[in-house]
Amino acid sequence: FWGVPQSRMRWLVIGVHESIDQDFVFPTQNHNIENVPDLLDILEPSEDIPENFFYPPDKYAFHKSNNEIKPGHMNIAGNFIGVSWLTIMKRVYHTKGVICTLHTSQGGHRHAKIIDPARNIPRRLTPREYVRAQGLPESYEIIVSNTQIYKQMGNAVTEPLAYAIAMAIKSFLKDRN
Repeated sequence: FWGVPQSRMRWLVIGVHESIDQDFVFPTQNHNIENVPDLLDILEPSEDIPENFFYPPDKYAFHKSNNEIKPGHMNIAGNFIGVSWLTIMKRVYHTKGVICTLHTSQGGHRHAKIIDPARNIPRRLTPREYVRAQGLPESYEIIVSNTQIYKQMGNAVTEPLAYAIAMAIKSFLKDRN
Protein backbone atom coordinates (compact mmCIF):
# COMPACT_ATOMS: atom_id res chain seq x y z
CA PHE A 1 0.00 0.00 0.00
CA TRP A 2 2.99 2.32 -0.31
CA GLY A 3 2.35 3.07 -3.97
CA VAL A 4 4.35 0.20 -5.46
CA PRO A 5 3.05 -2.98 -7.12
CA GLN A 6 4.96 -5.22 -4.73
CA SER A 7 4.02 -7.04 -1.56
CA ARG A 8 7.01 -6.46 0.71
CA MET A 9 6.25 -7.16 4.34
CA ARG A 10 9.01 -6.05 6.68
CA TRP A 11 9.50 -5.39 10.38
CA LEU A 12 10.99 -2.00 11.08
CA VAL A 13 12.19 -0.96 14.52
CA ILE A 14 12.74 2.57 15.78
CA GLY A 15 14.36 2.86 19.19
CA VAL A 16 13.57 5.72 21.57
CA HIS A 17 15.69 6.09 24.68
CA GLU A 18 13.78 5.49 27.91
CA SER A 19 14.63 8.99 29.12
CA ILE A 20 12.46 10.46 26.35
CA ASP A 21 8.85 10.69 27.44
CA GLN A 22 7.38 10.53 23.95
CA ASP A 23 6.32 7.66 21.71
CA PHE A 24 7.47 7.40 18.13
CA VAL A 25 4.49 6.98 15.80
CA PHE A 26 5.08 5.12 12.57
CA PRO A 27 3.55 6.64 9.46
CA THR A 28 0.36 4.95 8.39
CA GLN A 29 0.03 3.42 5.01
CA ASN A 30 -2.93 4.09 2.78
CA HIS A 31 -5.01 0.92 2.92
CA ASN A 32 -6.96 1.89 -0.16
CA ILE A 33 -6.19 -0.82 -2.71
CA GLU A 34 -6.98 1.62 -5.51
CA ASN A 35 -3.74 3.47 -4.66
CA VAL A 36 -1.66 0.40 -5.48
CA PRO A 37 -0.51 0.39 -9.10
CA ASP A 38 -0.60 -2.79 -11.15
CA LEU A 39 2.58 -4.41 -12.38
CA LEU A 40 1.48 -3.31 -15.82
CA ASP A 41 2.17 0.29 -14.74
CA ILE A 42 5.91 -0.34 -14.26
CA LEU A 43 6.67 -2.54 -17.27
CA GLU A 44 8.92 -1.62 -20.13
CA PRO A 45 7.53 -2.03 -23.66
CA SER A 46 7.85 -5.66 -24.77
CA GLU A 47 9.61 -4.68 -27.98
CA ASP A 48 12.42 -3.06 -25.93
CA ILE A 49 13.15 -6.18 -23.88
CA PRO A 50 16.00 -8.46 -25.01
CA GLU A 51 15.01 -11.98 -26.01
CA ASN A 52 17.00 -13.57 -23.16
CA PHE A 53 14.45 -12.23 -20.65
CA PHE A 54 11.72 -14.46 -22.14
CA TYR A 55 11.12 -18.12 -21.26
CA PRO A 56 9.65 -20.84 -23.44
CA PRO A 57 5.97 -21.17 -22.42
CA ASP A 58 6.46 -24.80 -21.36
CA LYS A 59 9.31 -23.95 -18.95
CA TYR A 60 6.96 -22.23 -16.50
CA ALA A 61 3.75 -24.16 -16.73
CA PHE A 62 2.78 -23.01 -13.23
CA HIS A 63 -0.56 -21.31 -12.82
CA LYS A 64 -0.56 -17.55 -12.80
CA SER A 65 -1.17 -15.77 -9.52
CA ASN A 66 -3.67 -12.97 -9.84
CA ASN A 67 -4.17 -12.22 -6.17
CA GLU A 68 -7.20 -14.42 -5.67
CA ILE A 69 -7.43 -16.17 -2.32
CA LYS A 70 -7.09 -19.84 -3.21
CA PRO A 71 -4.84 -22.55 -1.75
CA GLY A 72 -1.41 -22.02 -3.26
CA HIS A 73 -2.09 -18.43 -4.26
CA MET A 74 -1.09 -15.02 -2.98
CA ASN A 75 -3.91 -12.89 -1.67
CA ILE A 76 -4.11 -9.13 -2.01
CA ALA A 77 -2.29 -8.63 1.31
CA GLY A 78 0.68 -10.56 -0.09
CA ASN A 79 0.21 -13.65 2.07
CA PHE A 80 0.86 -17.02 0.51
CA ILE A 81 -1.47 -19.81 1.47
CA GLY A 82 -0.25 -23.42 1.46
CA VAL A 83 2.84 -23.16 -0.73
CA SER A 84 6.57 -23.72 -0.35
CA TRP A 85 9.19 -21.01 -0.99
CA LEU A 86 10.41 -22.88 -4.09
CA THR A 87 6.89 -22.86 -5.52
CA ILE A 88 6.62 -19.14 -4.78
CA MET A 89 9.89 -18.46 -6.63
CA LYS A 90 8.62 -20.37 -9.66
CA ARG A 91 5.31 -18.49 -9.70
CA VAL A 92 4.42 -16.49 -12.79
CA TYR A 93 2.43 -13.36 -11.98
CA HIS A 94 -0.32 -11.68 -13.92
CA THR A 95 0.32 -8.01 -14.70
CA LYS A 96 -3.04 -6.98 -13.22
CA GLY A 97 -1.93 -7.20 -9.62
CA VAL A 98 1.20 -7.09 -7.50
CA ILE A 99 4.38 -9.15 -7.43
CA CYS A 100 5.74 -10.93 -4.39
CA THR A 101 8.66 -9.50 -2.42
CA LEU A 102 11.57 -8.94 -4.76
CA HIS A 103 14.55 -10.95 -3.65
CA THR A 104 18.20 -11.04 -4.59
CA SER A 105 17.60 -13.31 -7.61
CA GLN A 106 20.45 -15.73 -7.86
CA GLY A 107 19.35 -16.53 -11.41
CA GLY A 108 17.38 -19.36 -12.93
CA HIS A 109 13.84 -19.73 -11.64
CA ARG A 110 14.40 -17.27 -8.78
CA HIS A 111 13.73 -14.12 -10.79
CA ALA A 112 10.32 -12.49 -10.47
CA LYS A 113 8.33 -13.61 -13.52
CA ILE A 114 5.28 -12.25 -15.28
CA ILE A 115 3.21 -13.11 -18.33
CA ASP A 116 4.37 -10.53 -20.85
CA PRO A 117 1.23 -8.65 -21.89
CA ALA A 118 2.23 -8.23 -25.54
CA ARG A 119 3.66 -11.70 -26.21
CA ASN A 120 1.58 -13.67 -23.69
CA ILE A 121 4.58 -15.76 -22.58
CA PRO A 122 6.55 -15.82 -19.31
CA ARG A 123 9.50 -13.52 -18.81
CA ARG A 124 11.55 -12.24 -15.92
CA LEU A 125 11.35 -8.65 -14.81
CA THR A 126 14.10 -6.42 -16.14
CA PRO A 127 16.48 -4.53 -13.85
CA ARG A 128 14.61 -1.26 -14.61
CA GLU A 129 11.33 -2.91 -13.63
CA TYR A 130 12.91 -4.06 -10.34
CA VAL A 131 13.97 -0.44 -9.70
CA ARG A 132 10.44 0.79 -10.41
CA ALA A 133 8.91 -1.92 -8.17
CA GLN A 134 10.99 -0.50 -5.30
CA GLY A 135 9.49 2.94 -5.90
CA LEU A 136 12.71 4.56 -7.09
CA PRO A 137 12.49 7.40 -9.63
CA GLU A 138 13.16 7.01 -13.35
CA SER A 139 16.28 9.09 -12.83
CA TYR A 140 17.80 6.28 -10.74
CA GLU A 141 20.91 5.36 -12.66
CA ILE A 142 21.81 1.68 -12.98
CA ILE A 143 25.61 1.61 -13.06
CA VAL A 144 26.19 -2.03 -12.08
CA SER A 145 25.61 -5.37 -13.80
CA ASN A 146 22.15 -6.92 -14.01
CA THR A 147 23.19 -9.46 -11.37
CA GLN A 148 24.21 -6.70 -8.98
CA ILE A 149 21.10 -4.56 -9.52
CA TYR A 150 18.88 -7.59 -8.83
CA LYS A 151 20.78 -8.13 -5.57
CA GLN A 152 20.65 -4.43 -4.65
CA MET A 153 16.91 -4.12 -5.31
CA GLY A 154 16.20 -7.40 -3.50
CA ASN A 155 17.99 -6.04 -0.42
CA ALA A 156 16.60 -2.50 -0.70
CA VAL A 157 13.98 -0.79 1.40
CA THR A 158 11.04 0.41 -0.70
CA GLU A 159 11.69 4.12 -1.28
CA PRO A 160 8.23 5.55 -0.46
CA LEU A 161 8.23 3.68 2.86
CA ALA A 162 11.80 4.75 3.69
CA TYR A 163 10.89 8.38 2.92
CA ALA A 164 7.75 8.25 5.09
CA ILE A 165 9.74 6.84 8.03
CA ALA A 166 12.51 9.42 7.57
CA MET A 167 9.92 12.22 7.64
CA ALA A 168 8.33 10.73 10.78
CA ILE A 169 11.75 10.61 12.47
CA LYS A 170 12.40 14.22 11.44
CA SER A 171 9.05 15.28 12.87
CA PHE A 172 9.71 13.34 16.08
CA LEU A 173 13.08 15.06 16.51
CA LYS A 174 11.65 18.52 15.75
CA ASP A 175 8.94 18.02 18.38
CA ARG A 176 11.68 17.35 20.92
CA ASN A 177 13.26 20.79 20.51
